[in-house]
Amino acid sequence: MRIEIYSVKNMTGVALKSKLELALAQHNLQYEVIEKNHLEDFIQAGLSSVPAVKIGDTIIEHKEDTPYDETVQKAMNRILNGSDRSILVPIDFSPESKHALRYAHMIASHLGTGISIVHVHEPIIDPISNTAYDVELLQQNHDQLDKLLINLGWDKYHEKNHVPIQTHLEKGDLTSTLLKMLEEEKYEMIIMSASAENAFMKKIIGSMGTHLSKFIAKPLIIVPSATHLKFPLRLVVGMTDELILGKALKYILAFAAPNKIVVDFVCATNDVQRFEDLKTKLFHLLEKNELKLQGCTICSIPYVEKRINESLEKYAIEHHSGMMILLTHHRAFPERLFHNSVTNRTMIHSTMPVMILHEQE
Repeated sequence: MRIEIYSVKNMTGVALKSKLELALAQHNLQYEVIEKNHLEDFIQAGLSSVPAVKIGDTIIEHKEDTPYDETVQKAMNRILNGSDRSILVPIDFSPESKHALRYAHMIASHLGTGISIVHVHEPIIDPISNTAYDVELLQQNHDQLDKLLINLGWDKYHEKNHVPIQTHLEKGDLTSTLLKMLEEEKYEMIIMSASAENAFMKKIIGSMGTHLSKFIAKPLIIVPSATHLKFPLRLVVGMTDELILGKALKYILAFAAPNKIVVDFVCATNDVQRFEDLKTKLFHLLEKNELKLQGCTICSIPYVEKRINESLEKYAIEHHSGMMILLTHHRAFPERLFHNSVTNRTMIHSTMPVMILHEQE
């Protein structure tokens, strides 16, 4: 999260910065506060008066007759409320899941959210006594979560965006635990490893394929183990009728436009007229939307049965994209482009991050 104080070089700006830094320290939030004192900075930020505090896209002006503490409190309310937004990251302590966690940390720093690390411990029950006998293992998992915080730099000062981190050690069934957590409004998406080498991730990936419709339309990002820790500045989106008619397009624009991401909408079809119809509809929707993309391409690639995911990934690699976005649903029409089997193959076999969006029927 970017925090800036705009002021002329006087004691007001110094006092605001000092009090805000003190308030941040009291909440153990290690954000950097940047002071800007030049007229061109005020104009570029769109300020009507100074001094002012800018937090992300929110501007809080400090009036002459207002106590410093009141302005600082308004700023802290904005910071603390914004920090509640979080990305859920399930982890099993494998190298692959730790890599997905580092990727989630990078994404969160760009989006201005926190991350919530969760490990779900499924108790081992003695069939005779019907009691759990893995207390020591549970403590080991707790210790590993603490070590993850240190490795992510939770206890260090960052010059760049600080990412608030929470850890959760839950006991019970993996799938039901994740589904219940995702019902909480603060979780904006879930990011996880693409590894299916161990039982933990196999179960999660299987759950995503069969229970995706229950995920309240929240995005899921699958991260292959070789993924570079670089924010995607170009996306390839599978273009379908559902994308044009549903709400997923609005989410894609809200994700891409503020972050200056170029988007390629790619339709896998051999029907030229169908593609032209989709292209026209999509173009009109993009024209009407207030959010404008940094750049946009609408194109088609040949449809090859059972090779859709490979064709899209080939296009994405050739055009230096950093992520693919697929739309899935729970309707079983065979002619639909991205049915669950395609989505599952993509989640498991893709060599680049894949975002799965679910459109409600």
